Amino acid sequence: MSEKKPTVLIVEDDDLISEALAEGFKRAGINTLIAADGEEGMKSALKNHPAHIVLDLMMPKKDGHEMLAELRQDKWGAKVPVTVLTNATDNLDIFLTTQYSNTHYAIKSSMKLEDIIKTVKNRL
Repeated sequence: MSEKKPTVLIVEDDDLISEALAEGFKRAGINTLIAADGEEGMKSALKNHPAHIVLDLMMPKKDGHEMLAELRQDKWGAKVPVTVLTNATDNLDIFLTTQYSNTHYAIKSSMKLEDIIKTVKNRL
């Protein structure tokens, strides 16, 4: 019997970034779901219960801070690992996201795709 592949939810409004991440995860044997904003991401997270969430901060409708705060209020969502992947380097952004347990902060511009995939795989 084959082992079930984990699923990662990518919540990112930049199509090129989300598609590149999805392809990288696919090559690493990880299923993906994609949401273009925090509102869609929240719905998908609660419906599908992915093993990990990759979350951008600056998005339309509901930004990453709002989604993360709402997610952490849910019984399941309080425990799911989240990697905040953003170019926001403001200390307040870092503090607001890392105050939650099981949340990792990563700067997009300082990481290669392979590094992001490896970081998420290590947290699965």
